[in-house]
Amino acid sequence: MDLISVGLICVDMNIKPVSAEFLKRDSMHVDIKTLPGGDGCNVVLNAAALGLSASLISAVGNDMQGAWLLEYLRDHGVQTEGILKSDTYGSAISLVMVEPSGERHFLTSTDIFAMISPSPLTDEILAQTRFLTVNSYFRIPSLEGTGGASLLAKARRLGARTAMDVMHCRQSDPLGLLLPVLPHLDYFIPSYDEALQITGERDPARMAEILLSHGCGCVIVKLGEKGCYVNDGRESAYIPARMVPEVVSTTGAGDSFFAGFVAASVRGMPLKEAARFACAAASVTVMQPGASGGILSFEQIRKLMQY
Repeated sequence: MDLISVGLICVDMNIKPVSAEFLKRDSMHVDIKTLPGGDGCNVVLNAAALGLSASLISAVGNDMQGAWLLEYLRDHGVQTEGILKSDTYGSAISLVMVEPSGERHFLTSTDIFAMISPSPLTDEILAQTRFLTVNSYFRIPSLEGTGGASLLAKARRLGARTAMDVMHCRQSDPLGLLLPVLPHLDYFIPSYDEALQITGERDPARMAEILLSHGCGCVIVKLGEKGCYVNDGRESAYIPARMVPEVVSTTGAGDSFFAGFVAASVRGMPLKEAARFACAAASVTVMQPGASGGILSFEQIRKLMQY
């Protein structure tokens, strides 16, 4: 297996255009599109489109939405044996309200994330895995404390590379929550806002220095329309974003970046080249209404790298 993600999956209802004005009205005409979402789901769908074998460890409800999500993943080449079907909680649903500028806001029903468990990841499976990723670490209770560190350490011991992103932390000490897992990460890939919350620093270089000092192998800070900053302790660089004619929605751009970086790394691209590939992959997503609606092949993305 090229990539296994322990992460989130939900039904995304993308609603556009939305502004504060809608709260003053009884109704408003908008465009609504329903697509799979959640960081883990987005990453594996993008990875599969980029030619990787991919599997998701997550949870869905034993309901109509869960059945649809599983069918969608299978139809797009993602293995789903590690996804629990719960009778306790319904499938996660996220209302993604997109402003005319492309910025988005979320309303979520996500109690089922408490059911996500890495228990399907046996030693035999991990020994045959090239990349183990944790997507939305701060939303997966089973990985808090020693859970995430033990999983990542085992994966590396058995030969897999490890990568992780987080989401906004709802607790008071995000860096403290990360300290157990950072020494077991080959790549930590937060957004700028996430890295700001974690480190308290505004300079991406300083953000990376702090995270590297706690044992992480490489830090890649996603900078949105500015691209990204990479630092592995040996080399560092700002990688520019690929400009696009129109931003439709930024939903899932970070997940496309994440999957693109993993796909490029699996194919042996060096750090800065892999980051350029990831920026090109993210540029495709922002021109589409959903997190996984505009996925291209590896070769198509590589052609877009000539920016």
